[in-house]
Amino acid sequence: MTQDILMQLKNMPLFFLIDDKDLKGISDHLEEVSFEKDSIIIKEGDDGDGFYLIREGSVRVLASLPEEMENITLSCLQKGDYFGEMSLITGDPRSATIVAETDVKLLKLLKNDFDQFILNNPSITVSLTHKLSERLIASNKVLRKREKYYKDRIFPKGKLDKINIIKLLKYCEENSLTGNLILRNNTQLAVFSFEKGQVVKIDYNGKNENEAMDEILTWDKGEFIIEPLIFKVQDEQDGKEEKKSDEKEEIFEEPSIKDSIELFQKYLEEKLQEIIRFSGSKTLRTAIDHSFSKFDKFFDLKNILSIKIQPELKIKIPKGVDITDKFTLSIAVLLRDIINSIEHDIFGIQFWDPQSLDMRINSYLKSKQFFDYYEQAGDFIHM
Repeated sequence: MTQDILMQLKNMPLFFLIDDKDLKGISDHLEEVSFEKDSIIIKEGDDGDGFYLIREGSVRVLASLPEEMENITLSCLQKGDYFGEMSLITGDPRSATIVAETDVKLLKLLKNDFDQFILNNPSITVSLTHKLSERLIASNKVLRKREKYYKDRIFPKGKLDKINIIKLLKYCEENSLTGNLILRNNTQLAVFSFEKGQVVKIDYNGKNENEAMDEILTWDKGEFIIEPLIFKVQDEQDGKEEKKSDEKEEIFEEPSIKDSIELFQKYLEEKLQEIIRFSGSKTLRTAIDHSFSKFDKFFDLKNILSIKIQPELKIKIPKGVDITDKFTLSIAVLLRDIINSIEHDIFGIQFWDPQSLDMRINSYLKSKQFFDYYEQAGDFIHM
């Protein structure tokens, strides 16, 4: 490895905390690779085999919208930037496509060498966290567009002449729906409210359930839509309310370390309790064990967080834990991976909202960029 490459590594923020000896060890494992303009360097969906540092040139980070046959640009990376790290950390397929914006020269570190690098230099995750945060802020709008697309894509709706109402009710029951089945026939509107797959209320023209059911079952035309209770549609009014909320957060005071730990504990208790209501405690326990096993080596989860499910949910964060960026990222990744583990089996959980019902908790978590980390973790883990 040439001296100029070693000097370039020293000037990269990612390696500021690495001493010369370890940096030399890293540089010895780097392979220089080149790509011409418009070449695909990484393809979305492929397995992660390496971590890349940009030595010369620039690249575009693209995400696909399959049914629209369209790519959206998440960000552009320049000399000194890097990419490919999250797929190596999570073990999941590449979440985006990387295309050469110009002719580029890259330094590639293979997965096994990258894993050893992380284990030997745990402080490097702080730099990774900060870079992840910068990318989130820069690409926030397009990420929201992508998330909305996938939510719309799997939002259950259709025509009553394609599926009869009895089958719809059975579908909601079998998928343990908690939320509403909404039926519309011309000007007539009927709402079936479900809780864990059971009809708890039928709202139709003020009629009792038997009368309402007898009439609704005669409908053979119209539309239906299924709205899980935890799904929140943001409209213009929501935007105004969010803006007001943001204005309040400008005067948010940073809590003490003790209060910070309590806020995280209360948040996790609230959100995991919601998941239990949808999936049951046994399913949640399995998902937690899987996520701990997957990410403990990166975040030391067993020493910063204890989750007890039976006989009741209890969350404990040790008093000495520092609420750092790395800690915040670890909780976001853990929670997102839990949702990812159970969403294929539990209807509606994919619409679960990470926001708390407690505005003080939300204000604090936003100040720690927790929801940004959660959104990005979802992009890497779920795709």
